[in-house]
Amino acid sequence: MNYGFTSILADPNEKPQCVLCFKVLGNDSMRPSKLKHHLTTIHPQYAERDPDFFKRHERNIFEQLNRLNLKLQGKERNVFHHIDCIRAFLDKLQNWQRKVSAGNFAMFENISIVLDEIEEDHLLDPSLKNFIIQHLKSLESELKRYFPKFEKERKLVRNPFSGTLDIAVIPDDGQHEFLDLRNESAVRDLYEEKYLTVFWCSMYQSYPKVSEIALRVILSFSTTYLCESGFSILLQLKNKIRNRLHVDPDMRGALSVTQPRINRLTERKQCHPSH
Repeated sequence: MNYGFTSILADPNEKPQCVLCFKVLGNDSMRPSKLKHHLTTIHPQYAERDPDFFKRHERNIFEQLNRLNLKLQGKERNVFHHIDCIRAFLDKLQNWQRKVSAGNFAMFENISIVLDEIEEDHLLDPSLKNFIIQHLKSLESELKRYFPKFEKERKLVRNPFSGTLDIAVIPDDGQHEFLDLRNESAVRDLYEEKYLTVFWCSMYQSYPKVSEIALRVILSFSTTYLCESGFSILLQLKNKIRNRLHVDPDMRGALSVTQPRINRLTERKQCHPSH
């Protein structure tokens, strides 16, 4: 990156790519002397630039992916929240493709800054636009492959009072129960007041068959965030100094979403008297 290059995989070797003109050099050009020669001969006005100047090119799409990743994390996240985030990002990718085709890079802050600093026509030529558009399309197709759609039970769980909900998606033994639930005004009021998970948990006693369908969807582990959080807590608690520690109770307390009532717990204990 000191000479304005990043590496890409091509056929299937690793090759250097200039972040200024996006030209891909041969595999034998990985040596610093050849990278510097390209920078000083093709882009001499940027030969003395700080490496941070070149890193801004790489950070554009990764910043967007990091923002998406942060939205998918958290203890109070369910599969519907993740679906909404993924769909919003797919819509953004399509919008970015349209903007890039028109020569608008405003959504990529770092590219916009560089374009303001570098007034060269080749940075906006059709080959550059096509390169970025193809990259965005490949990212879109990969996300669609990795996160397949599931619509069969989504409407039932998300909004059981929707007028477009087809009762045929519900098993036969639960359809009568669902009709009772949908036409009970008190349940509708509770649905509008409660969080989705809390609502279906409260319905389990009265409508067990329909609630079981909903909870099976809501309680699924749609990401590995909770598992990764458990490993992080384990590494903090059971280190080299405390390698024989029995960590089950400590991990349960650290990972639980229930807030401990410290004042009530301390009231039951007697402080040591002064000596």
